[in-house]
Amino acid sequence: MDIASGFAPAVLEARKGDKFIYWVDGSDIKGQIRDNKNTVLKATFTAITDVDEDTGIAVDESWKTGGLWQIGILFKKDDVITFKKSNNGFEFT
Repeated sequence: MDIASGFAPAVLEARKGDKFIYWVDGSDIKGQIRDNKNTVLKATFTAITDVDEDTGIAVDESWKTGGLWQIGILFKKDDVITFKKSNNGFEFT
C-alpha cells in the first residue's frame, strides 16, 4: 500500500482500529487517517507546518478524563523538540 512520498513516517493504530499516519514532506508534517480496512477516512492533510526539515516524528495516543482520547506528536522545530496534541488527529495545538 503506497501512501505518499516523504520521510520519517510514523503510524499510530488507535484502540478502535483507525490508523493515524504521519510523515515529513519538506517543512510540513502531512497526515492521513484510515480505518482498519485501510479505507481513507481523511485524505492527505497538513497537520503541522514549519518544522525542521530533518525532523523525526513520534506519535502516540493518551486517554483523558471521561473516556476521551487525544493524539500527541513530537517533532523538531527550530532545533527544539516540540510536543503538540490533537483531539481529532488532524488539528494540532
